[in-house]
Amino acid sequence: MDALQSALLGAAAAAALTAVTGNTNAQRARKEAIAMSIAETLPKPKVPKVDEMPQNVGILAIEPYFPSTYLEQSELESHNGASAGKYTIGLGQAQMSLCTDNEDPTSMGLTVLTSLLKKYDIKGSEIGRLEIGTETLTDKSKSLKTSLLRALGNPNVEGATNLNACYGGTAAFLNCVNYCTNPYNKGKKAICVIVDIAAYARGAARPTSGSGAVAVLVGEDSWLKFGGVKASWTEDVWDFYKADHEVEYPQVDGKVSQECYFRSLRGCYEGFRKEYEARTSKPFAFSSPAYWVFHAPYNKLVRKSFSRLQYYDDPAAPWCAELDIKSRDYDKLAQKRVEKEFNKKMGKGLEVSRRIGNTYAASVFMGLCGVVEGEDLKADKELAVFSYGSGSIATMYNLVVRETDGDRFTLVKCRERMKLKERLQARVKVGAEELDLALDCRELMHSSPKGYSPLYPTQSLWEGTYFLQGIDDKFRRSYGVKKGPVEVHGGALATAMVKRLVKEKNEGKVEREETDTKVEEGFIPITGVAVGLPGFEDPFSADNIDKLLSGQNMIQPISGSLLASMLEKNVYQLKYTAATASVREKIKITSEEMTLKLAAKINDFDATKFGVPKSLVGTMDLAASVAVCCGLNAMKNAGLLKGGNGGWELEERMRDDTGVIYITSFPGLDATVDEVMRFLQSKTVGAAGSERLVEALRSKFLRASAQGKLSDEDEASFARLRARAREETEDEVRDGSVYEFDRKFLFKVLCLGNSQLAQVAKCRGPNCQVNTACSGTTTGLSIASDWIRLGRCKRVVVIAGDSASSDALLPFIGNGFVALGAATTKSTVEEGARPFNPSRSGMIVGSGGVGIVLESAAVATPRSAPILAHLIHSQFSNSAYHGAAMSSPHIASELTRFLADVEKLHGITKEEIAQHGVYYAHETSTNSSPTASCSYNEITALRSVFGAELLSRMLITNTKGFTGHSMGVSFEDAACCSGLKQQRVPPVANLNEIDKHLGDIKLSEGGSYAHRYSLRLGAGFGSQVAWALYGR
Repeated sequence: MDALQSALLGAAAAAALTAVTGNTNAQRARKEAIAMSIAETLPKPKVPKVDEMPQNVGILAIEPYFPSTYLEQSELESHNGASAGKYTIGLGQAQMSLCTDNEDPTSMGLTVLTSLLKKYDIKGSEIGRLEIGTETLTDKSKSLKTSLLRALGNPNVEGATNLNACYGGTAAFLNCVNYCTNPYNKGKKAICVIVDIAAYARGAARPTSGSGAVAVLVGEDSWLKFGGVKASWTEDVWDFYKADHEVEYPQVDGKVSQECYFRSLRGCYEGFRKEYEARTSKPFAFSSPAYWVFHAPYNKLVRKSFSRLQYYDDPAAPWCAELDIKSRDYDKLAQKRVEKEFNKKMGKGLEVSRRIGNTYAASVFMGLCGVVEGEDLKADKELAVFSYGSGSIATMYNLVVRETDGDRFTLVKCRERMKLKERLQARVKVGAEELDLALDCRELMHSSPKGYSPLYPTQSLWEGTYFLQGIDDKFRRSYGVKKGPVEVHGGALATAMVKRLVKEKNEGKVEREETDTKVEEGFIPITGVAVGLPGFEDPFSADNIDKLLSGQNMIQPISGSLLASMLEKNVYQLKYTAATASVREKIKITSEEMTLKLAAKINDFDATKFGVPKSLVGTMDLAASVAVCCGLNAMKNAGLLKGGNGGWELEERMRDDTGVIYITSFPGLDATVDEVMRFLQSKTVGAAGSERLVEALRSKFLRASAQGKLSDEDEASFARLRARAREETEDEVRDGSVYEFDRKFLFKVLCLGNSQLAQVAKCRGPNCQVNTACSGTTTGLSIASDWIRLGRCKRVVVIAGDSASSDALLPFIGNGFVALGAATTKSTVEEGARPFNPSRSGMIVGSGGVGIVLESAAVATPRSAPILAHLIHSQFSNSAYHGAAMSSPHIASELTRFLADVEKLHGITKEEIAQHGVYYAHETSTNSSPTASCSYNEITALRSVFGAELLSRMLITNTKGFTGHSMGVSFEDAACCSGLKQQRVPPVANLNEIDKHLGDIKLSEGGSYAHRYSLRLGAGFGSQVAWALYGR
């Protein structure tokens, strides 16, 4: 019968079955007959033959991981003021592994999984199932398995995360065994990764903390096969649970939990014994297995539990007949009776947990590692494993040692590659005080509302260890791999930053040193940021910040007419040539190849969309207009303005306390150049007008006249010509084709963006314009913070606008940089925009605007303002050095002073800034020589202050490679604030090679990056220097 016939018959029989109704004996018999006929028509499943069934499924390899640092329990006793022996004897613990905030279940899982794959040369394609066992969740929905899958590089893998307190690892292991036992998966292997961080609140349970991970490879032809005997015990109890998702710590009822452990052990043991005897026809007692492995929260509990097995074997034995099993007398006697058996069957397996502490779900597998490493595992020896997880679920199962047929995975190789004893000895001891600091720091991580940058440095980690780089504002985690050996100095792990922030958390305040500078305590909240970007059709697109942080290119080739205008300005450079090595020669710029061809230009926009009256728009030049619109947008983003129709004015109660600072490098210059150029054009083109031609013609007639005058008839004719020419001129004036002085010119060059924004938004507080060239925005923000700290106002809107690449200014500003040899002459963005690259050849002129709102915490907090970042500290000065060049020694000395104040005022060290910060470089890509470039001066100054090692840790980024140099407009300051909020960093543009003269530096590739600080240098013509430190 073919498949079609079978289907048709089955369908007919099913229809017949449906037609039979009623419930009499005859009707039931009829239904059964039809059902049997249906069953006969169904295709029979393929039953694998005996020789196709997977054989000897079990453990092929096992690999542990634990942190590189530990503390002594005896020292913890002293630190906690506990009696000697309370932890070492009372709990039976010797040491404890210490996990800080730079490791989590994902990082440890990646570390142990990668190590297993590498040591045994396992290909991802060999694995069909990946199971995870953990109770330390980083997400309530996303399985940890999905994050570990990157190590396999194989998406076709089954499995997920198993969760039930300390039992998850056993569930994962049994799932892997079942998968590999299934004949339909024959040839495939499975891996279970069991990882946990055991952490407890301060109190009696904290000494039972610990952390670790184990990866187990499961498959056929194992040297430690699954024996097939198992029994489970499950109850609904509340002995240990984690209902509060804002903390890492469990709710624990220690007494109830111990009773549940004992009850589950008895239930599993009696069920296991019964199953074992039924399967093997051999008697089973606690002494039957060669070795036992128990879940080990702490050693003393395991001792007590093991001693009870003899009671479960024979409750009526004379030695215990008169003792209450719950009494201390029973415990003492029972433990003494089995002490020899305990040391023989459990000693090596428990040694690992004694030295690393509780590892929750990984505990029994750490015990297996200890047995594999330390015991004489001959063929046919049997292990019994008891796994318990609160809540509660428990299982007991057996494993059997065997000789393998193949030699790829063997017991000997596993021992050699695990090197458990060596790795335990290689750890670094730290002080007992480090436990509270580490766990308190982890509390900070779990209570962080959005985004987190780990406080602990990675130097203390094993080489090759995965570590948590950070958590962004959408709670997404990123990871890195530690390079270099373990470095811990003097047993101290926590940095000054950790101690300070933990103290602030615990006490709500921190002591700060007094300084000569009178500064109000606290950081200045930044509540609104907006940018007007060049290069895009809409300079004020809603996704501008995303464009800035993602590094979208804004630089474009300039037009042919602008190129022509550049070349006609008769520009010369002074250069040393091969012929004049000691004297600079004047070289005229005569061709397109010799001048700039790239710029970042801002496109036209309608300022009235931001509530700017049309009459006021006519009084603004381009720089002021873009700055004002950025300011209004930033105020809207800060929640100070509603926007839209009639929503661009501050509430009356805010007006007197809101100041404005306008930054521009060329105040009013755009309007001035435009006015002058209109006039000059009128003089050259308008000179050929009708009236001038009439007068020129009359003069010619006069010179030709013998009498030196014209006849009355000729004079009348010229009078008529003058009248007609005057009418034509008046018509041209009316239609704008002839120059007429702009009566709003003074408004454009005197009022500027600061008063214009104030006029629109009704900001009646302090108001000024600042020009410190290209350090302007950073300087303006510093002045704004001073205003707030000194109580001059409660909030300041700092706006910046420059239009150096406009049609009016580029022929002058651009040629100014060309004349200095500071502008690139490359024709493509890829060639011209190369920050930090050895082939960088000069800057690219840009334009744009920035708006940043700073507020006093006293007003920002009550109104629940959207705080993006904080301005922690700022400083500005002048090097008194040169019109264009940077003084690296002075910049370094100013940075030293700046960082000293930051530490005195706020307790933040340069080590913290380097480890947890991003440096936004001023780098303009100028490169006169290997040691005379913008980036060389910056990096040299940084290295002299931070030192080579610290500098190599600090991420460095730059925006000018994709925005161009927007003069006084610092897109970097806007990116500092928005990047901290989103935990993102812009990329360094066209990054393919780093100038070797800059030394060992870490440049940004963009994307998510966890950081706490952003350090910004603003440098400008005239030796202007400004520093700012932003924080979360």
